[in-house]
Amino acid sequence: MIDHKKHCTDTSFRNLKSFSRLVITLVVLFNHATQAETTKTSMEASFTREQWHEKLGWNTSDCPLQPPSESNAGVNIFDFGVNTRIIEIECEHLTYQGSYLFYLQKANVVSLLSFEQFEAPDVGQLERYSTPLVTGLPTVLKTEQAMTLLRKYRGFGDCGQYLYYQIKENTTFLKQLRIQECSELFPKKPIPPFKWALHKFPKK
Repeated sequence: MIDHKKHCTDTSFRNLKSFSRLVITLVVLFNHATQAETTKTSMEASFTREQWHEKLGWNTSDCPLQPPSESNAGVNIFDFGVNTRIIEIECEHLTYQGSYLFYLQKANVVSLLSFEQFEAPDVGQLERYSTPLVTGLPTVLKTEQAMTLLRKYRGFGDCGQYLYYQIKENTTFLKQLRIQECSELFPKKPIPPFKWALHKFPKK
């Protein structure tokens, strides 16, 4: 016989846990958005994409003047220490990730950052290149003075590259490259990118 009281209690508990996870996710997203907005000056808060381009002067052949979304200018700013900010320019929405430019601003000095990245033409093959245009899903880490970049090989996100950069002065240093090759079947429990196998990459 089913204990209906216990069944209802268990169901309510599961629903409560799901709701709690949803609330935590929304709080994290809200905090991320708030952090990006709080470091904008009152004047910058109303900047158009064109005004940001006038201020930073990026190459429009790499990053279009037209923003990926009509709802905003595609610019986020992150606190990165005393009188220091990271300015993120979203360039394009790709199939399951995006392309971005990043500027480091210290006081009134603004520098365009460049990043070591890898193309993967085939399994086990890597072609190293350096460019300011970042392709993937980036995350700025203020407390670590760093940035991570997830480059998916497919939309499910179970395989690809996970890169960890330290940012010092106006230079980025690639400290970790983690790679997970794609299997024919999607895994039931994908390995988190930060736990993918460390890969040795050739020094410059």
